[in-house]
Amino acid sequence: MRRFCTLCLSGSLFLIVSSSLLWASDLFEAPLLDCSGLPCVDVSAVNGRTLRLLIDAGNNNSYLDTQSAQEAGISLSPLQGSNGSAIDQVQRAVLPQVKINGSLLGDVGVMVYDLSDTKKKGQFPDVDGALTFNAFRERIFQLDYRQHKLRFSKPLTESEPCPGRCADLLLQHFGNSGPPILLAGGFAVDG
Repeated sequence: MRRFCTLCLSGSLFLIVSSSLLWASDLFEAPLLDCSGLPCVDVSAVNGRTLRLLIDAGNNNSYLDTQSAQEAGISLSPLQGSNGSAIDQVQRAVLPQVKINGSLLGDVGVMVYDLSDTKKKGQFPDVDGALTFNAFRERIFQLDYRQHKLRFSKPLTESEPCPGRCADLLLQHFGNSGPPILLAGGFAVDG
């Protein structure tokens, strides 16, 4: 287990939900949008097309709706299971040179599957997919709910000193074979 601080992180995702940040001048900034009560951003992806994506920092794999991927002309390939056979109804792709508010995030690997049924049932907002933990790996990352801003750094090349309380971030699986999620502690929301 690694030790991380509430204001800096090396080797993983950094998440803070406050309105101030020590390195604000070093961060790219974009409007943080509200998608049915969930944070989301508009990103420029394939062929300059704008995709609206949730920010899902607790999930490991970024994902995209099949229809959105097809409309954007994104090249898809089968997702292989541990036995080497293709997993039905799930594909994978790379969103090349993703930009958020003109700032380069880079290539983002995504899983692609049909979200239309969950959208119709009101179980998922009307968005194209989500950016998750891995899209912001090796960066300082801030969700500023008060000012409605997303901020992120260039990829970090070395550890940053911890100026405040430190906490552990863990990538943990549900059960023996469930999906990995990010767990955090040691920080407060609005306090």
